[in-house]
Amino acid sequence: MISKGHYLWFSYFILFFLFTIYILVRKNYYELILANIQNDNLIYNNFLLIKKTIRLKDILGYKNGIDDDGNEFISLFNNKSKKIATLKINIYSNLPEFIEALDSKNIGYELTSFQKMIEKIKKLFTNT
Repeated sequence: MISKGHYLWFSYFILFFLFTIYILVRKNYYELILANIQNDNLIYNNFLLIKKTIRLKDILGYKNGIDDDGNEFISLFNNKSKKIATLKINIYSNLPEFIEALDSKNIGYELTSFQKMIEKIKKLFTNT
């Protein structure tokens, strides 16, 4: 059992652990959930609970990519070049129609963090 003086430390580490998990999931999880288009707005749930709305004209475009497991995905970016959401092609059956309804353009390719690291190593060896 935990002694009387250690409850504060125990609760501190539990809260720190839960907050760390929340931050990691929040930063890395951009999956679009329950998305629909209404009145020129994209309405979706982000992080399972938070409902967000973005105007379609504020969407800059999308980038295609392949994750480390070989699954294709499409990431939507806003007009400030910030990632809004990620759509995995193997999960959504109506993805081409959804992208067409967004009326956005392809703005390039997105690399995963591992692919970015490999590109930096390539540049390091090709510049010398």
